[in-house]
Amino acid sequence: MITMSPRVVILIFGVAAALGVVGCSSSTSRAASTTAFPVVSTSPMSSTVSTSIPGSAATSPAATAAPTSAAPGTMPPSLSVLQTAATAPPTTVVSITIAVTAPTVDPGAPPDTITKNINEVTAAVELSSDNFNKCYGKPAACDPSTVYASGSAGFVRFQDFLKDAVASGHYLATELRGSYLVVESVQFTGPDSAVATVCVFDAATTLGPNDANGNPAVVDDSVTSRRLEKTLIATNGVWVEIDTISSTSLGEGNQCGSKR
Repeated sequence: MITMSPRVVILIFGVAAALGVVGCSSSTSRAASTTAFPVVSTSPMSSTVSTSIPGSAATSPAATAAPTSAAPGTMPPSLSVLQTAATAPPTTVVSITIAVTAPTVDPGAPPDTITKNINEVTAAVELSSDNFNKCYGKPAACDPSTVYASGSAGFVRFQDFLKDAVASGHYLATELRGSYLVVESVQFTGPDSAVATVCVFDAATTLGPNDANGNPAVVDDSVTSRRLEKTLIATNGVWVEIDTISSTSLGEGNQCGSKR
């Protein structure tokens, strides 16, 4: 049994080739390359609202009695004799700029748009993973566009991965031994772009050419977990994966939460 998965080797090679970049990956793949596709800012879109708050206009001071001098023993003059009111200072306006986080929804969209998008991104990640398993099960017959958007960074690297699999005779066993993934969070970096954080429990077996007894050679049957960050875009309303931008090993065994 070979302890170092060829899929993991490809992942390590991608990390060494370019810092901060990642290759293709899936719920049962240990071959995700780590070359990064340009990623848009992960901060939510923000807008600036300028609010004008009128300052309090100064009012005329209260009227006061005109200064008089009363003769001894006489009543003071009537208080109705007033001074002329002082001229009020000009009204001032204070401009305050407040940063406001704008939700990434279309004008007029229903209130549950964000929830709908999260569900669609989650479904796209799961579909990509399922298609990866099918592709790696029969590398020569695989259409890489079922896993990554055509022309994306992930698509290009996955094509190379499939070529290597065909050349080496490696393929994924049909029995996945309970492998699964969990989409832990989704962050929208724009109206049509998102980053999904995914925990992958990978117990699938990579097989190779038959041995002397006519049985497939076991190339990798390790059971591990890892956390991935996948980037997706929406094209004509359909979410698809375009790259895997990071991969972190969580160790042996199942380190992921329950599948939803």
